[in-house]
Amino acid sequence: MKLLLDEVGIDTISNTSYVYHCFNAMKKIASSMNLVMSIKDDDDIDEEIHRIYERNYIITLVETLCKENFQIPEMISGEVAKNLFIEESEFSEKYAEIKKKLKPDYKSKPKYVYPDFLIHNSHNCQELTNQRFIIEAKTSPISQKEYFYLDFLKLIFYIKCLRYENAAYLIVNNNVSEIQNYVNGYIEEYKLFYDEAIPKLYFFIQEKIDSTPKLYMLKNK
Repeated sequence: MKLLLDEVGIDTISNTSYVYHCFNAMKKIASSMNLVMSIKDDDDIDEEIHRIYERNYIITLVETLCKENFQIPEMISGEVAKNLFIEESEFSEKYAEIKKKLKPDYKSKPKYVYPDFLIHNSHNCQELTNQRFIIEAKTSPISQKEYFYLDFLKLIFYIKCLRYENAAYLIVNNNVSEIQNYVNGYIEEYKLFYDEAIPKLYFFIQEKIDSTPKLYMLKNK
């Protein structure tokens, strides 16, 4: 399987209000975002700092949604970093396999994963109905391909196993050609993908912190 990142217009998501409003919120903060700096891939910037910037970006995105009073139909909860159960799925073993390449002493299969932002119609995060939209985010340069693979795997898991209607990978400070290479690498190395995810998965890519975000979807080559 070969998957190509294809830039699409915002009209593609005009009928999917939660995707549309989240992407517009990202566009709105693109030129004024001051909680996330443009981080270079530098040994002096450790992983914890990257996580802080990433969380600040998501919090600002959520605050922008609330400030603009976007009306998202049926939304009860838009939550940051809520745990989702992965342990008994086929994805758990693959997740552990990728994780060990980043941390060789990693021994167990994960019990939970923690998406950066989700919208659903139930406070029971394991309920398999009314799961609307879920986001994984990277706001600093991706230093190792396995970081991309883990997020990409989780997005497919959310669609396949937790039945989220749509999912997005929000990416800042990485260029599209690099992301395409990571998609290719994931498919070649791990092959855990489902065609049903293609029309449900979006990429919000902002190559620099002060550039305009662009919208991409996947298509078969």
